[in-house]
Amino acid sequence: MALADLDSLGAGERELGLDRAGLLVRRHATNIHEAWRGEALPEGLTELVNDAFEAYRRAPESGTEWVAGERGGLGVAPPATWPPEAAAPHMVVFALRVGEGVSAGCPVLFARGVRGGVPPQGAMTALSAWAERMGATGGGRRVPIMRQVYRCATGEVIASLDETLPAGMPLLAEWRGHAGSAQH
Repeated sequence: MALADLDSLGAGERELGLDRAGLLVRRHATNIHEAWRGEALPEGLTELVNDAFEAYRRAPESGTEWVAGERGGLGVAPPATWPPEAAAPHMVVFALRVGEGVSAGCPVLFARGVRGGVPPQGAMTALSAWAERMGATGGGRRVPIMRQVYRCATGEVIASLDETLPAGMPLLAEWRGHAGSAQH
């Protein structure tokens, strides 16, 4: 099974799949290095090993992102009732701060399982409804890592969390709500 197939697994199976992937990446990298002992690895093989480690490192950071439609987005409070599978500690959710506005194309909501991947179906339905209330259109899309929106002196800047982050105020805040609450 490839790391790209992790989203096809359930939450419990995903964690086992990630653990197994880590073992396999390390084992195969060791085997490759042993086979080339005393010689420099070819550039393509070095790149392959590095790509495998990078994919494994990033797998827990993948999630679903909703972006503002052509009219932009406005942060609103989450629904008063929330499905249990959408509750912490099952998910990590970052949402546009209540009252903050963003331009079209900016992320308004990001969610992932605790170790990455697609949130449970019940949570996806609730998250999509919340994102639509904030101006998102087109549904959520899978992303390898969260992007944050920053309010800077020059306007809004969108940066992936694996990039150098700009100076400015982050507009997506971690939502630590749980079933029946609206903490932000």
